[in-house]
Amino acid sequence: ATTAYVQAEVGQSIQAHDADTAKTDAVQLFTKAQRGAPVALTDASSVAVDLSLGNNFTLLCTSSVGATRALANPTNAVAGQTGLITVTQASGGGNALTFSSNYKFAGGSAAAPSLTTGTGSAVDVLPYSVKSATEIIIGKPLSDVK
Repeated sequence: ATTAYVQAEVGQSIQAHDADTAKTDAVQLFTKAQRGAPVALTDASSVAVDLSLGNNFTLLCTSSVGATRALANPTNAVAGQTGLITVTQASGGGNALTFSSNYKFAGGSAAAPSLTTGTGSAVDVLPYSVKSATEIIIGKPLSDVK
């Protein structure tokens, strides 16, 4: 087969399946829900967040880390990404979360949102939007979701 023949065959194959293929360079209408699995973050004194792994993240606080952990400045932050960070307290509660310098908060406040620490197994949901590689905006949290 010649190069021209192969290119023509590949082009026809792509066109035939074009309607069923997601594109990264075009506006598309999806007729079914699109989603990615939430990415589990590892509980530690400094919680690493690699934004290239997904849009939605979960953090299960454990009593073995201690009362406070910091959400480290994320890696691979790209403007326009949005998602949720769901934080679940250990069964005994009492786990605070601090934020590194790249996180900014609703209303321009310097004060980070507080988690529901007084309730064991409480779930708080933090919406985020990446403004730039060094600015991640944290919206008003949904506290103690049941």
